[in-house]
Amino acid sequence: MEGEQHEIPSDVTTIDIFHETGSGANPLNRLCIEVAGDKIAYYCEFTSKQVLIHRGDKEGPVIATTPSFEGKDGIADIQLTELGTTVSIRHKHHTIPLTHGSTFFTFDRKNYNWRRHYEFVEEGGPALALFHRARGSPHIGSIYILPDGEKMKDLVVITALIDQEISAAVKKNKVSFCLNFTPVPVLIGNRKPMKIWARIQERRAKGPKHIAT
Repeated sequence: MEGEQHEIPSDVTTIDIFHETGSGANPLNRLCIEVAGDKIAYYCEFTSKQVLIHRGDKEGPVIATTPSFEGKDGIADIQLTELGTTVSIRHKHHTIPLTHGSTFFTFDRKNYNWRRHYEFVEEGGPALALFHRARGSPHIGSIYILPDGEKMKDLVVITALIDQEISAAVKKNKVSFCLNFTPVPVLIGNRKPMKIWARIQERRAKGPKHIAT
């Protein structure tokens, strides 16, 4: 997740997220360390078919699962195993450069939103949690759960982890589309067909005065 930085209050639960490292580790997996007590609070495990989120370390109970994100176009169904319910979250990617998208879902008949990927809110309410992205690997970022969000800690962490993975998958798909995009021939006026990109490049090379307004 990306986003601007907030001043963090002192009375928060801080969870630092790291890539799994070490011999035989899967770098896709995530360790979620609760700073108070310096313990593994959650473990995010990636397999070829699904993502599993454990409470505690890898040996802890699975509290949520979702299929892998490839080709999902920003939509994921999260099975909350302890609650026996499914939450569908929808990622809305940004359309304007230098802005950030958001992720939406409904739980217990209330609407929630990871707004701009850094602020977790109930619709119409104040922030319940914040996410700050770290600058370097293996530290991915930190979740700050505010007092009003403490009772939803599991849901905050689960949706934060999945939100950032969906966002990354959507970006990857968009980049892949752009890299594999083949311009199609078009007819410009009564001239012979030529490729869109080649035409743009040709005009750019000649300078602004050759670009029709």
